[in-house]
Amino acid sequence: MKILVFAMLLLVLINAQISTVIENAVYLRLVQQDYKVFVGKMDEKEIDFAGDKNGARLYVQACLTLDNDETTAKRDSANLLQIEDNYPKYVCFKRYFYRCE
Repeated sequence: MKILVFAMLLLVLINAQISTVIENAVYLRLVQQDYKVFVGKMDEKEIDFAGDKNGARLYVQACLTLDNDETTAKRDSANLLQIEDNYPKYVCFKRYFYRCE
């Protein structure tokens, strides 16, 4: 039983670190492409990154997985889809890069 609890705790910690690595990678990539990077807010919801470069803007939500569940994908892209402008909006996760439409 102790081994199972330890394994589950270890898995949670690894996933938390992977999420941080994904967010850092997205941030560094935006900075590397000369974007000014901000944390976005809409009402009480947070958008991981809002990038601005010469008046062009983009939004990025970083997450660990989207799974194959449509509900999960909608939840993770909901913040972005509430933004009422025509700038690109992306969800970036561990294996794929998904553009919200």
